[in-house]
Parts: sequence; C-alpha cells; structure tokens
Amino acid sequence: MTNIKKRQEKVTPERERLSRYLYIITICGLVLAMALMVAGFLINIFGDFEISGIKDFAINTIGPEKLEKALNEPSASKLFLFEYAGIFFLILVPIAGIVCAIGFFAHIKKYNLMLIAIAVLLILAASAVIAFMR
Repeated sequence: MTNIKKRQEKVTPERERLSRYLYIITICGLVLAMALMVAGFLINIFGDFEISGIKDFAINTIGPEKLEKALNEPSASKLFLFEYAGIFFLILVPIAGIVCAIGFFAHIKKYNLMLIAIAVLLILAASAVIAFMR
C-alpha cells in the first residue's frame, strides 16, 4: 500500500486578506438584498395599494416598459419596488466580488489572475447584454 501525502496548501496572508474582503462583500450584499426582499414581500402582503394595470404584467416580471409605467403612475406607491431592488442587489453581489478581486490582484501585482477575473467579468457583462436584448 502506498503512502500518499496530502498536499497542504500554505495559506498566505494575501489569500487570507482576499478571502476576508470577499466574505465582507458577500455577507453585506446578501443581508442588504434579503432585507429589501423581505421588506418588499411584507409591503406587498400588507399594503393596500394597487398599480393600475398590474394584472397585465406578464408572468409577474417587470420589464423596462412596465417599470416606466409603474414609476410614472402618479397614484402608485413605489414601495413594491423593494423586492426588485433586493433582486438587483443579489445580482450585484458576485459582480462586486469579481471587481474586488480585480482590484486586489492589481494591488498585489498578480496580473495573470487579474486578467482571468477581468475575463469572467466580461463574460458576465456579455451575458447580461444578450439577456436584455431579448
């Protein structure tokens, strides 16, 4: 039977610092997103407001035209947008993490890792553009 040594990776202070930054971004972003979504959920349950034409919203989503209609409605309460703001912040959490990693890698002069993070960010941006073109 062969004795295989487990390779232990050395935790460098740089790796630990990046992990701490990403942890803070993730936790803060998730707490903010969840707070907004719960607030929006409770407002929608207990609120007694109605936006004219809300029944016309296709599959309960808001596109640019419907969002503009809801925001320009003078009698409509804008409080229902808390849920959508929460979802928006939830989407921004990984993007903020990637931007943090790009800045961190540039600071410690790890340009190959920085280029990889930039490539990931460009892929996310391209997928968002393609999704909004539909």
